[in-house]
Amino acid sequence: MSSCPEITARPFEHDRDLHELYAFATATPTFALHLADLPWRLSSPSAQRRDRSQLWHDADGEIVAWVILQHEWATIDFAIRPDLQESALASDVLRWGVGRLEDEAAQANDPMTCYVSAHEHDRNRISLIESAGFTPADWSYLHLGRDLQEPIDSAILPDGYHIRTLAGIPEVGAYVAAHRDAFGSTAMTSEWRRTTLADPRYVADLDLVAVAPDGAIAGFCVTWITPSTNAFASGRIAQVEPFGVSPSHRRRGIGKALLADAMQRARIMGATRLQVDTVSENDASRGTYAAAGFRGLFEARFFARTFTA
Repeated sequence: MSSCPEITARPFEHDRDLHELYAFATATPTFALHLADLPWRLSSPSAQRRDRSQLWHDADGEIVAWVILQHEWATIDFAIRPDLQESALASDVLRWGVGRLEDEAAQANDPMTCYVSAHEHDRNRISLIESAGFTPADWSYLHLGRDLQEPIDSAILPDGYHIRTLAGIPEVGAYVAAHRDAFGSTAMTSEWRRTTLADPRYVADLDLVAVAPDGAIAGFCVTWITPSTNAFASGRIAQVEPFGVSPSHRRRGIGKALLADAMQRARIMGATRLQVDTVSENDASRGTYAAAGFRGLFEARFFARTFTA
């Protein structure tokens, strides 16, 4: 339900609503935190569940807002059409997410902390988030960019290693194992990875893996690219997500080589900038990106709220 009578709400249905949601995101890019890499987030297991998502449509059937409870990142992803960000609908969107999280915490009988993010200059969104009971977290994400019109240095892999594209569905299991190893998490699943391969904005030539001498996946770098230019950006924008190297293969230049390859491929496909996100406290990642020519674009602030039974 919505407090705005001309607006109706229903759950997000991935196959039915995907193209319309992409059109909505492309048309409203100001302060967007996930524009190029939105397919990665919409492929998550949470995004496939009707009880963790909601869409709002106007009288013409156009999407005006959406929200997904992303348990894989412990976040609430949401977006509201700019002209409605100070309307009653804006409160409805976060209220729906908060209500669902309160129910889930009660059912689990266990506290759960969830985060919401905002562009550092998006004052309307920050005000809305704080009014919903979220408080500033002690960390943030740095959004970095690399101008692809500048020279790209080549990188040399250790003997026996090579970079190629993922071998599709047959290699999903090996990818999942490498992803879990790199991030020390079991959040990545075969279902999630297969869903990304079927996404209409997935580009196989931008799905890279670094292969070790024994044939195992040592690292990976998936790049997403916006389909076209828009009123707020010149040229296509590419975004790396996810990007990782297994612990036993680190400090060998594999990450540097994957990034260099990704930059070259994105440039060939018409991207003028490659973007990455990194946690503000991750000095090692910041150093790697700085050495590759990435510079700060903006900070994504995070806000937290703990839900109890």
